[in-house]
Amino acid sequence: MATSIPRNMFRRTVGYRTYSTRADKPTLHGTVVPHHLYVFLHSNVPPMEAPSRLESSVRVSLQRQLLSVNGIVNFSWAKDQPADERSERYKATAYSRAGGRLDIEEITTENFEETVVLLLQKHSRGEAAQLDDENKYAIDLYVCTHKERDCRCGEHGYAVAQAIQAEVKRRQESGPSNAAHRIRLMGETTHVGGHKYAANVLVYPHGEWLGNVRPEHVPSIVDAVLARPLQPSARNDEPPLLPELWRGRMGLTIDQQIALYTKYVPQE
Repeated sequence: MATSIPRNMFRRTVGYRTYSTRADKPTLHGTVVPHHLYVFLHSNVPPMEAPSRLESSVRVSLQRQLLSVNGIVNFSWAKDQPADERSERYKATAYSRAGGRLDIEEITTENFEETVVLLLQKHSRGEAAQLDDENKYAIDLYVCTHKERDCRCGEHGYAVAQAIQAEVKRRQESGPSNAAHRIRLMGETTHVGGHKYAANVLVYPHGEWLGNVRPEHVPSIVDAVLARPLQPSARNDEPPLLPELWRGRMGLTIDQQIALYTKYVPQE
């Protein structure tokens, strides 16, 4: 007698990438790796053109040093984002809920251990020297478009990145009083974890992560982001940003992300 095999047990391969054909979407909330600090090294290479694995001794060493403060180090790119043309020398932007945004002029193998690491550890606690409030809490939006790491990030991520650029530009061009001018940067990033949630959108300095984003979601995302208080709540109890797309938040453990979601979203 033949045995029936569930349809969702089959898997298919696209190129060298394999993923499930399950029809139901995976649970989003509670899928953000816990972190209190996120550091973007400014890259000259757009993630759409980057190799699957980026080689950088600075990134590896810096990531190792920041594990003690739950820090994550990644690469970002944007047309208007300053980047150092020299090898293994990076400009960077760091975010923490306690300290907002911190721009770093240069990170190298020579200065990161004695200078940069101490500065970033202070920033994770909100103790680093800060910019004025207007720039400290300006909104930066990042989309993972790391195509060579996973084709879904290239397909969905790039489409969403283009949609965000167009939507924010349209609003900003409508007049100087439009709240969209609070959005400082629209960037792209390499692998953030969670290919199956592509497109992934990261909202900093608030630290909100969104998944399964499509271009049609972009106007609602921009509305929701601009409706948030200028400064993230120190209590970290703000409702999830767009619960249907919400993966989690910087500063929360996995259990805390799940608890926050269930607090605000009625369960069946």
